[in-house]
Amino acid sequence: MDNDLPPIPRIRFDDILLQTDTAFTLLRQRIDCPITPEMAIHVGGLLAELLGFQDNHTCTQTMLQYVGQPLTRQLAETLAAQIGGRESDLANGPLIAYDRPVRDEWVAMEVRTTREALWRERFAGVEFGLRCFTGHPAGHLIRRKFPEGFLSYLAYQVGWSRRLQFDGDARHFIGLRLWGFLRPVPDSDEVQFDQWGLTPSFRKHNLQLIRLRTRYDVEDPKAECPNGLTNHCFDCAVTRTECQASLVFPTSPTHLIRS
Repeated sequence: MDNDLPPIPRIRFDDILLQTDTAFTLLRQRIDCPITPEMAIHVGGLLAELLGFQDNHTCTQTMLQYVGQPLTRQLAETLAAQIGGRESDLANGPLIAYDRPVRDEWVAMEVRTTREALWRERFAGVEFGLRCFTGHPAGHLIRRKFPEGFLSYLAYQVGWSRRLQFDGDARHFIGLRLWGFLRPVPDSDEVQFDQWGLTPSFRKHNLQLIRLRTRYDVEDPKAECPNGLTNHCFDCAVTRTECQASLVFPTSPTHLIRS
């Protein structure tokens, strides 16, 4: 890792997920309704209460930016992710509606999609769709390409090992978590993905997911299918809300960011 970069933030990732889910539960009740000033003020107050803020102002002003728009499911999910993943920013002022990266920062991510892609227009590669959980782009998706040869190296950094070997299938990465250091590209809505990193909690999460997907050590209860199924995870229709190892996510975040 580049020693000139700031350290990866020390956060309780489960708290961010809980706040995001709770914020979405509050917003979900109003999906498909137009956002009115009255709704924005009411929801802003509920969100401030969720975060333990003494003042409703920053949450209310954040919601008021969207007055006149319909509250679609996608917007509700993005707003919930922004509220859950940017609490410290929100404590200092309203969250400006996201339209492009604005600062260098570490961002917690989860791989949501993988597909074959050309690396530098001529070499075999893989493109990841990475869902952001923290930082300015929380709730959005970053697309990042890797050369095919780099995939195996990355696999052994994020959780695979000599005993638990990577078989080359990029789909195993879906659901794995990592940190990425992002830099905005001047005069553009693109972002430069400079570095990646792991924390112990992310490594633990990744290893547990890999063990479930590969059925590694079938004598270990931690490697058993949570639903008692015997088919491969790649062929399973159970969604992520029902199974941690699922490759099927109920919805996708907004696709706004290119890398």
